Amino acid sequence: MTQYCHARSLIGAIALLSLFVTHQSQAQEITFVGSTSCTECHQQQNKQWQGSHHQQAMQHASEQSVLGRFDGQVLNYADTPYRFYRNGADFVIDADNPKGNVAPFKVRFTFGVYPLQQYLVEFAGGRLQALPIAWDARPQSQGGQRWFHLYPDEAIRYDDELHWTGANQNWNFMCADCHSTGLDKNYDLASDSFDTQWAEISVGCEACHGQGSDHQQWAKKPESARAQDPSKGLPVRFDQQTTNRWIINPGSNTATRTPASKDSHTTEVERCASCHSRRLAQAPDQAGTPLENSLSLSLLETRLYHNDGQIKDEVFEHGSFIQSKMYHEGVSCSDCHNSHSLELRAPGAEVCSQCHRSDYFTSPEHSHHRSTTADNSASGSATTKTAIKTTSKTTAARQPDCLDCHMPSTNYMVVDPRRDHSLRVPRPDLTVSQGTPNACQSCHADRSDNWAASNVQQWLGRNASGFQTYATALEAGRKGALDAEAQLLRLLASQQPAIARASALQLLTPVFRWQNTAPLLTSLNDSDAIVRKAAIGVVEALPVQQRIDLMLPLLSDPVRSVRMEAARLLASLPQTALPANAVTVRNQALDEFIQAQLFNAERPESHLNLGNLYRDQGKIKTAEQSYRQAIALNRRFSPAWANLADLYRAKGLEQQSIELLQQGLAEVPEDPTLLVAQGFSLIRQQRQSQALQAFAKAVEYAPDNSRYHYIYGIALSSTPQQQSRAIKQFEKARELFPANSDALTALLDAALRGQDYPKAHRYATELQQLTPWNQQLDQLLKQLNARKG
Repeated sequence: MTQYCHARSLIGAIALLSLFVTHQSQAQEITFVGSTSCTECHQQQNKQWQGSHHQQAMQHASEQSVLGRFDGQVLNYADTPYRFYRNGADFVIDADNPKGNVAPFKVRFTFGVYPLQQYLVEFAGGRLQALPIAWDARPQSQGGQRWFHLYPDEAIRYDDELHWTGANQNWNFMCADCHSTGLDKNYDLASDSFDTQWAEISVGCEACHGQGSDHQQWAKKPESARAQDPSKGLPVRFDQQTTNRWIINPGSNTATRTPASKDSHTTEVERCASCHSRRLAQAPDQAGTPLENSLSLSLLETRLYHNDGQIKDEVFEHGSFIQSKMYHEGVSCSDCHNSHSLELRAPGAEVCSQCHRSDYFTSPEHSHHRSTTADNSASGSATTKTAIKTTSKTTAARQPDCLDCHMPSTNYMVVDPRRDHSLRVPRPDLTVSQGTPNACQSCHADRSDNWAASNVQQWLGRNASGFQTYATALEAGRKGALDAEAQLLRLLASQQPAIARASALQLLTPVFRWQNTAPLLTSLNDSDAIVRKAAIGVVEALPVQQRIDLMLPLLSDPVRSVRMEAARLLASLPQTALPANAVTVRNQALDEFIQAQLFNAERPESHLNLGNLYRDQGKIKTAEQSYRQAIALNRRFSPAWANLADLYRAKGLEQQSIELLQQGLAEVPEDPTLLVAQGFSLIRQQRQSQALQAFAKAVEYAPDNSRYHYIYGIALSSTPQQQSRAIKQFEKARELFPANSDALTALLDAALRGQDYPKAHRYATELQQLTPWNQQLDQLLKQLNARKG
């Protein structure tokens, strides 16, 4: 299925820009030759590829490629009439321009083909922008053959960050690399313009197999010479379908892979993931290299995934699939999908029967649902006793198939259903305890979650478990539970999927209380790069010497994203603090880090990252220039205002800092980060009442931020008349994030000063759970226990 850009879901991920640019030596030696060069020898594959979503991922606008009706229709959205019509041979859309005025825009390219098609128009500076109105390509009987807005429930106007003319709907950055082959973005910062080029407009052969010039030469060699080159001149080969087989052994219901090696599939899976993943590209794509050499994979973040890892936002399959048991048993994308046509290898759930015995897995014994073909009149049969009583009015009159239960779908971009590739068992018990979705509700929408959980309990004699068992730990980390650290550490020590363990590390940072680094050392030596990289974020909280000791080996990590993150962590240290042989290695990795940011130089986040790096290195003037460049690219990008203001504060230039914060707040007046920074500035100016106003606004605009409530509470507590209000802020901070030890300490101090010893005992007990090594806390608890006795 064609991958469509979904800008709203991608904005948060963009802020993670941080890693990589590849060396270009290999790319200079081999070149793209185009899919037409492959046709003569690979006719069957070419025939399958023709008409596929890959082949039609992007096309020049023409009578053949444009599916939408440009016949004068008008769609009204947010007080803007969008009109679709022809002007001679051109396809034209009247839409709102960057100033909010309606203007005509000529369609240059089509984008995608089914179930929707978008359209690209060209702006100055080589920018292609994706229009917000798409054509519903589904049949009319399914609600299709119409124009619709991609954000129907929002009123996105010209000054919104998601307006179609802005950076977050820019094809060159957001979409181009996955909808074409051999892309060269060619952004020039000095002129703020693109000269984007591609080797092939669509997703062709070389998008997956890599540049074909060497393979072309290999094919012309004598057979004896060809036999001496097992790579066949290709940067990457996909041999698993010819070297591996799936066999259902006697007495088993599920196939196992032969040969036994389960990692032979990772080449193909990672190659597909270069586009079919929620990720940030940080270098030109290079086939045959590790995934994290050129991009940064998004982890199981709250905005993207539910606590149990089910899809929430659009994540493009890979982050889900690597959670699955099937992936860990050696299943690859092409086991289920034809790599060239992209169709399933068998219709619907029949694709599952390739490896799972259909006579067992379609029976009520497995599904616990009555089969429409089975004789359900024998009420005493074992299958009938375990089959669910389908009294729900919304239940389909058929037995659910594998996909219904194990791959439920979610609609994105209004009409595009995506199946969850984590292939998990339904867990209605987690719906009851955590609010995660469950597949049962897809059919039984009129029944309660407790009803579904109760049925599963009756079938199994217990709650379902399945392969993925990290929901409770991730929930604890996300909510900052008192036992979050303990739960996350247990997850780290488990054999759960790498993306779950990396996510645990990401969540561990704010509750980091370790007194030894043994669990961290294990993660830093993990076989998966995303785990090693995530562990580096936790190391940042350690003392300098420990950071040095732990990071030195990773400066030479074989995966670039890991070694660059390690170098960034050591960037602030002078050369004298490092072993002589480590200085050069660190500096080389830092150069790669810098090039990674420049690869996305059109984004303010890149210049923010550069500014932070130069600030850490003491290059203040260069840091200032980077922050100002970020602001120039997007004046509403508040982190750049805040960091530049803080840079001036650190230099003792308080007045310049004040002015910068005022300028930033004029652009984004409701930004809590800038309001908090302004509050601190006002305190330094001894303007207490105005500082309190700034903190109060920050809390109002970010009511779920525990840290902001704590800061506001501290500011209030400096005024004797405001003590009760301060305590309320500390309580709110603790409610939002129970593991907020600062808020707990403040509450304990307030309780002791107010001689409320029962509360003091409760707060001290919770603090002890967070800091069990705190001997002063132990003494206090003894005193409180004695008073209580």
